[in-house]
Amino acid sequence: MITINPPSDPIDIGPITITPPGPIEIGPPSGDVRDQAVAIVNRYETYFAANRDDYRAGRISKTEAQARFDQLWNAMVTELRKLGAEGERAIRDRQPGGKFDWWAWYRPDGSTAPGTPPGTQPPGLPPIIPTQPWWVYVLVGAVGVWLLSKLL
Repeated sequence: MITINPPSDPIDIGPITITPPGPIEIGPPSGDVRDQAVAIVNRYETYFAANRDDYRAGRISKTEAQARFDQLWNAMVTELRKLGAEGERAIRDRQPGGKFDWWAWYRPDGSTAPGTPPGTQPPGLPPIIPTQPWWVYVLVGAVGVWLLSKLL
């Protein structure tokens, strides 16, 4: 873990004063074991999703996608087992039939044919949720403009 300590003096930019944050930590989490397990799982999930999307887009074959899934799974399990009981819990949750069944979500089994667009919903996956409706962005922008007009 690397800790960066930015200058602590406030910075004045016109009518706005910015106070820098405290120390910034970069690197693997140094928190409790659960935080470490969550960090490992979150890091691997992006690779599992990319593998599934490559298969759906037809960039790799089913055999290649399954082999890549198996390699990722074994590497993740190896890291999680080093964390003891919390790592085993994270593995159990993602095994077939677990709380978050990654085998159903990310391992190609033939139920989703190559060339299926990444936005489509195969069986077994949670629903696709859009980030935010357009009006949320408009509202946030309007509040930002209003705040700037009051400050300047």
